[in-house]
Amino acid sequence: MTVISIMGTSFINNTIRRLLELSKANFILILRATASLLPVLFSYDVDVTAGTEVVEPEKTIRSTSESTIPSQVGGTKLLTMAK
Repeated sequence: MTVISIMGTSFINNTIRRLLELSKANFILILRATASLLPVLFSYDVDVTAGTEVVEPEKTIRSTSESTIPSQVGGTKLLTMAK
């Protein structure tokens, strides 16, 4: 079995459906800050989805407005959901 990693951006650029079709019978992981944490994804054979939740909006806005690299953005927590 192959692990397929799909970025959350695929929802934005409309490639998610095709990527999921191509990934059948593999372990599918949707990740990064733009990943959706929606349980409905499990019905599309997604095994794990991992994303970011903003828990302190002011801190997040401040750090992103300062051009902080993604791993250093404050006021967020990482979340993972698995089947």
